[in-house]
Amino acid sequence: MKLAVDADPTFVEATKDLAYLQTQLDDLAAAELTLSLGLLNKPDWAPGYWQRGKVKEKISDFVGAESDFRQAIKLSPDAAPPKISLAKLLVETGKNLNQALELAQAAIEIDPKPEFQEVIKMIRRKTKSEK
Repeated sequence: MKLAVDADPTFVEATKDLAYLQTQLDDLAAAELTLSLGLLNKPDWAPGYWQRGKVKEKISDFVGAESDFRQAIKLSPDAAPPKISLAKLLVETGKNLNQALELAQAAIEIDPKPEFQEVIKMIRRKTKSEK
């Protein structure tokens, strides 16, 4: 897989797969670097921003994760995963719960997965606990 990425750095599927494996091996620095290189070669690659945001979130770079999730949403406004990821991050970091709810609802409109519904419940619980 690394050879495919080395041979054609714009081959985003290989980049995505390599970063996924690196993440599974808990080599988060390597995964972030792999995705960053992929994004240098293909700056409009929305799933790459989302995946890198997930890696940044795991290393507690919440500002970087939020930025990457927002860029993924900007590049692919009809994709649900970056919206739900940003919604969860906003809740977990104690930021704008209203925006988190809007993002989660938008994600559910795109893809009504049960786990997305759970995010709505999490936001509502958090909102009630802050009153």
